Amino acid sequence: MGVGFQCDGSLVATCGGDAFVRVWDLRTGMCIAVLEGHVKQAVGLDWSPNGFMFATSSDDNTVRVWDLRKKKTITVIPAHSTLISCLKYEKQNGDFLVTGAFDNTCKVWSLRRSQWSLLHTLSGHEGHVISLDISHDNRVLVTAGYDRTWKVWADESVLDELLRTQQEDKGGMDAEGTTMSVDP
Repeated sequence: MGVGFQCDGSLVATCGGDAFVRVWDLRTGMCIAVLEGHVKQAVGLDWSPNGFMFATSSDDNTVRVWDLRKKKTITVIPAHSTLISCLKYEKQNGDFLVTGAFDNTCKVWSLRRSQWSLLHTLSGHEGHVISLDISHDNRVLVTAGYDRTWKVWADESVLDELLRTQQEDKGGMDAEGTTMSVDP
């Protein structure tokens, strides 16, 4: 069960256990599109900053990128080997998409020449990844997992800055210096 507002707030898209994606016009209260494609429950949804494309994630191990103008899937990404619980577009151009899944990983996808390709696989959680978000400047990715930790993913200079300003020392840096893990 995913839900997301389009950038101007006039549309909202929903997805759920029936595997359908619905787009609602909040000005009229009407459903303007029912989109079919996933074969199992759809659980995550995020709009591209362009306002006419959005992506959904599913228990069928795929991400579907939809074009609302065409009212159909334009790309299917076989992103993980398990349920894809969450996903987010980067907030400036929508050229990157991050997915999190029950295989305990996050993957960063890059849009080049109208094709999505895997850029990075982020491993570190010992449980399912259940939530993620990207900072507004696209410099930091935060993930949360069933392992009761959240992780901050960024380049080393950004993490050094975060560690210097951290008020409580409840977490630590990994061996590569690429993530910071904090126990709640």
